[in-house]
Amino acid sequence: MTEEGYVAIGFMLSGFGLGGLIYSRSVNWLVRKLGESGLMGVGGVFMCMSFLAIALLQNWVLFIPFNMLMGLGFYMMHSTLQTRATELAPEARGTAVSLFAFSLFIGQGIGAAAFGRIVDHYGYLPCFIVTGIAIALLSLWLVKQKQHIEFG
Repeated sequence: MTEEGYVAIGFMLSGFGLGGLIYSRSVNWLVRKLGESGLMGVGGVFMCMSFLAIALLQNWVLFIPFNMLMGLGFYMMHSTLQTRATELAPEARGTAVSLFAFSLFIGQGIGAAAFGRIVDHYGYLPCFIVTGIAIALLSLWLVKQKQHIEFG
C-alpha cells in the first residue's frame, strides 16, 4: 500500500474520533435538547444512517463525514447507557459498570467473529446493512423501554 493510501485510511478512521469530540463539546446542549431517550434515539438513527450510507455509497471520501456522524451517534448512545449502568445499583456501582463493560466487550468479540465469517462469504456490504438495521432496532427498543419505565 502506498503512503497516500495510509493517509486516506487515517483520515477515514479519524472521523469517528472527531464525532466523539463533537459530542464532548456539545453534550450539555444535547442533553438539554434531547434528554436520555432522545440521545439514544437520535444516536441510533445517526449510526444507522451512517452504516447504511457507507454500505450503499461506497465512496471513501464520503466515509469521513459518515464516520463522524457514526462517532457522534455512538457516544450519544454509549454515554447514556453507561450513565444508566452507574445508577442501576448504587450500592454495587462497580459491579454494574463492570457488567456493562463486559457486555460491551463480549458483544464486540462475538460480533467480530460472526461478521468475519460473513465478510469471508458475502463481503462487507451485508455486514454494514445488518449492523445499521440492528442498531436502529436496538435504539428503538431502548427508547421504548425508557418510556415504559417512565410512564409504566
